Amino acid sequence: MPSVLNVKAPTLILGNVMDANVPLVNAEEWYHGLRDNGVTVEFYAYPETSHLPHDIVQVSDVYRRWVGWMEKYLK
Repeated sequence: MPSVLNVKAPTLILGNVMDANVPLVNAEEWYHGLRDNGVTVEFYAYPETSHLPHDIVQVSDVYRRWVGWMEKYLK
């Protein structure tokens, strides 16, 4: 089982409030665990019922955050 204690890389967590596949509480636990262990982490939750946003504004926001994160941390 993965542990937040093994994570050292900057981590971006994106979740959907009513995602039936991955309950938001799991993402919140990872966020707090990583933050408490000194890992650079950001967490965003979208008001969606599915696993991925379908609204163009939210989809654009997800892609903007992914690309921005990669540009910042994968150089």
